[in-house]
Amino acid sequence: MNSTMLFGMCAVIWLASMIACVVAVRLARRVDQGWTWTPAFLSVSALAIGYLGLTRFRLEASETVNGVMRWHFDSRWLFVVTLVVGTCVAGYCLWRQRRSIRVA
Repeated sequence: MNSTMLFGMCAVIWLASMIACVVAVRLARRVDQGWTWTPAFLSVSALAIGYLGLTRFRLEASETVNGVMRWHFDSRWLFVVTLVVGTCVAGYCLWRQRRSIRVA
């Protein structure tokens, strides 16, 4: 497997988790009455992808020319962002749920 394919797989996994976060926020904002499990499921799946990306899907690559590093890529930082955003989305979903219970 070449490095371009590995970078592509890492990007697809990361984008899938970020899309799950965006869709979860949009669904949580639209749910006015009752609890819908879809936003919670999407935020937990984004958290799972972030955790697995941080621990299992790790991709690290660099290029050194004449002893000088030209570039370095570490996929952990992408998945740290996914964990932070997923946590915020899960908190937002819980907050919306509690607020809808108090209003009802």
